[in-house]
Amino acid sequence: GALPITSHVTLRTELTQGLPLLLTDKAELKQALSNLILNASEAIQTQGTLTVRTGQQEGMLFVSVSDTGCGIHPSNRKKVFEPFFTTKSQGTGLGLAIVKKIVDNHNGALDLKSQLGQGTTVTLKFKTAEAPPRESKVEVLVS
Repeated sequence: GALPITSHVTLRTELTQGLPLLLTDKAELKQALSNLILNASEAIQTQGTLTVRTGQQEGMLFVSVSDTGCGIHPSNRKKVFEPFFTTKSQGTGLGLAIVKKIVDNHNGALDLKSQLGQGTTVTLKFKTAEAPPRESKVEVLVS
């Protein structure tokens, strides 16, 4: 479906080509990204930029969603991923809680960086789908 972005938001993508496979539930990952993009676009009150990046770092694939919005107050940064926590007048407070659950389900990691008045970046990190390690053969000598 269409991404939930309004006309005052400029969407930028910085996608890394040739990344290794990622073993995820496609529908769940799409849900997580939609929730992040919706939050990011709502955080931009006037004109702003929303950037989606992908890449690989320290053996993990990452996808990040950054906005040039209002930022998250330091006292709320730990709470934003809790169910039913919201600072919006109309909102369930489930968007980021669902993102966290999806990341946890995939044994991933979640990172949030935010500065008031400058914006927020949420990064999802996942292990790549590498071939499983081969079992090393150990010969046991019985005397």
